[in-house]
Amino acid sequence: MNIIQTAQPEAPAFSNTLTLPATMNPVNRLFLVLLTVLYCATTFGQCRTNKELAESKALKLSPLFGQFVALQQSNKDSARVLSRYIIKELQEVYCTDTTNKDIGHYLAFYLYYDKQIPSAIQWYLKQLESETYIYDKANHNAALALCFAYIGELDSIEIYLNRSFSIDGYDKNLRIQSLVNNFEEIAKELSCNFLSSDFSLLRSKFSDPCEYAPKFLKIVYGISNRFLSDENERYNTSVSKNNLECCR
Repeated sequence: MNIIQTAQPEAPAFSNTLTLPATMNPVNRLFLVLLTVLYCATTFGQCRTNKELAESKALKLSPLFGQFVALQQSNKDSARVLSRYIIKELQEVYCTDTTNKDIGHYLAFYLYYDKQIPSAIQWYLKQLESETYIYDKANHNAALALCFAYIGELDSIEIYLNRSFSIDGYDKNLRIQSLVNNFEEIAKELSCNFLSSDFSLLRSKFSDPCEYAPKFLKIVYGISNRFLSDENERYNTSVSKNNLECCR
């Protein structure tokens, strides 16, 4: 997924709380909160601050980021294996220095890439709480909309997509088109691989991917059309399962 990369925001102090949209189903909210508490307790329970050691560990990680970008284009399975290793190492860096300014951004992205969606949501939400840079605010809101597409939260997709597109300051049309492409890739991915473990949370809410994918694409296209300045670039909202490769 090609989430727009930005200057690195300040990493948050991690907490065991999860602020989710009020529209989310109560059972799903509770499930995500429990997952988050377990994640925090097992990952960061014994953290100690050592800035020098954290900087050393982070420096050793730098070459892996470039390797990951290359693998995204050539071998996605290997990219995912590498992402899991990077996540583990980033967690150690964060645990060594919870004031590190870059870790929250990177962890959110790699957790999203590895489809650890509840944990990715937690990190993106914490980034937003303290984010001051407009470009990153738009990016984090967009990433949250993508996360919620993976777990079937239609109302949350709408909330965070509107928030992202409401932020001005750079080429909005290009940003919208790039993000729509991301959603279309998710629609293709879930319609063709719905039984994958990546979609276990989604399957608890929707039994038919060819029914769900058009629903969230209609939301995405409709919101995008409201913000696109060029009428010729607007999307056809009459999407159906016939538009999806694996549903025809």
